[in-house]
Amino acid sequence: FNEEPVVRAIADCQTPTVVAIGHEDDETLSERVADKAAITPTQAGVVATPDMRAVRDQVVALERRLETGYAAIVTDRLDAITRRVDNAIVSIERAADNRRAQIQRAADLEQRVDTIYATLTSARLDELDSRIESALQGVEHAAETEAVTATAARGRVAGLEARIDQAYETHVQREVGALERRIERGYQDIETSTDVQAAQQQARRLQIVVLVLLGLLLLGIALWATGVL
Repeated sequence: FNEEPVVRAIADCQTPTVVAIGHEDDETLSERVADKAAITPTQAGVVATPDMRAVRDQVVALERRLETGYAAIVTDRLDAITRRVDNAIVSIERAADNRRAQIQRAADLEQRVDTIYATLTSARLDELDSRIESALQGVEHAAETEAVTATAARGRVAGLEARIDQAYETHVQREVGALERRIERGYQDIETSTDVQAAQQQARRLQIVVLVLLGLLLLGIALWATGVL
């Protein structure tokens, strides 16, 4: 039973093997590789065919152990899950309380901001009303002053226009009178002249002079009217 082929055959066998050599003091290699070792062949038969009552008792005991272990595992898992759920509920309640506190603080802050804004707005509106009223009074006063000034200016302009018209008429009349007198003297000189041709030439020169003087007079009048002179 210590031969290598025998030992390998027992080790490679797919069917459970029981070795019972009958020598209690000797331990062979076959006993080590076998699934079960018995002292005698009779014991090997007992091992190969166990008592069904004992097997049932072992099965029942094993079932009880399994049930007890399963119940303990389930209880532990349920306790752990319960603790986790309780902790989660407590955390959620704390978060909800914090959220409600934040919402309340935000509402209080919003109310304070509204109150401050209303106060500032009222003060700014009162100040703006005062400034607008002062500005309107200033505008009305300026308008009244400007109206008086405009009336005085229009009076001064009207007086200046009258003086210009009077001076213009006087100047024109004086120039026209002087021109008429010179023309009359020219005609008298022509009439008293014995040389008709010379008189005609002098008359033409006099006419040219008259036209030039008249043009200069008109130019001076135009410059006077436009304010250049």
